[in-house]
Amino acid sequence: MTDTLLRDLRHSVRGLLSRKTYAVASIVTLALVTGAATAVLAVVNATMIRPLPFPEGDRLVQVFLMPPGLTAFADRNPLSNRVFDRLRSSLRQADAFEGFW
Repeated sequence: MTDTLLRDLRHSVRGLLSRKTYAVASIVTLALVTGAATAVLAVVNATMIRPLPFPEGDRLVQVFLMPPGLTAFADRNPLSNRVFDRLRSSLRQADAFEGFW
């Protein structure tokens, strides 16, 4: 089995050395695909697999205002400081109500 593998490897290397353009194109393609796969995996790991750095991160929500009659996600408005403070003082159901800008 090892002998067959070595023979196939030698044959592949001789074939690539005889067609240098094909070899370079193959190596560049493999490098690009490997880099793209690594980048995608890093993003998926950071956003979906690894837990959030908060206790009970699955209970986080985003609060925003939406004018009446509009339903598109793009029509949402962030909370102003005044509305944020009013909501924070009036909420009784939330464990914590924090914001960032």
